[in-house]
Amino acid sequence: MFPGYSRLAGDMDLFRKTSVDTTAAIFQLVLPACVGVALLAPQLVRLLLGTKWVDAIPIVQILSFAGAVSALTANNMSAYQALGRPGLCTLTLVVRMLVLLAGLAVFHSSGIMGVALAEVAAAVGSLAVSVPILSRVLGLSASHYLRLLVRPLLAGAVMGLVVRQVVPSNGLEMSVLEAFSWLVVGTTTGAVTYTLATVLLWFVAGRPDSVELMLLNRLREHLPVGWRAR
Repeated sequence: MFPGYSRLAGDMDLFRKTSVDTTAAIFQLVLPACVGVALLAPQLVRLLLGTKWVDAIPIVQILSFAGAVSALTANNMSAYQALGRPGLCTLTLVVRMLVLLAGLAVFHSSGIMGVALAEVAAAVGSLAVSVPILSRVLGLSASHYLRLLVRPLLAGAVMGLVVRQVVPSNGLEMSVLEAFSWLVVGTTTGAVTYTLATVLLWFVAGRPDSVELMLLNRLREHLPVGWRAR
């Protein structure tokens, strides 16, 4: 994102709109991947690591959500750099380090699980600092930024409920072939459910000029000519 933002640094209105759209697009794509990893962690661990790695399942599930939060923070820091404000990146990373150290101190008795929890706390803490800073720099209200995340979160929740009902949770008891098959089923179910939920929520919201419209237009470009008008 840094090169793209850098080209827009002289036009704050366009920079602001691009930052908002990019944040929504990143979350729109990263969130379902993280929810999918969390839900399908038993199958993933069975397929990639084997039956002896049962303790890795909750760690994978926790870290998947830390990844979604970190993706948003990384995008914000690219914006700081493009605006010539690298000190804001330093501030965000210092806060992240302090929260991580505090989390390690609090959760030290939980072993590797404590490390995963500390990482989640650090990711959330750095985002909590990053959003107000970005809002102030861009002249954008924090509430407007957070509203971008509402529809993806709702669509992700719907996806999670559906996949949880479809895919069995006893992934470690499956054979490699069964784990792979359920992984395909879960991924396909999640992708279809999330897409339908996202489009439905967009229609309910009044079809705003948002990232959903941009993604639908991109999708339409790859459809046969006869389907584009529809």
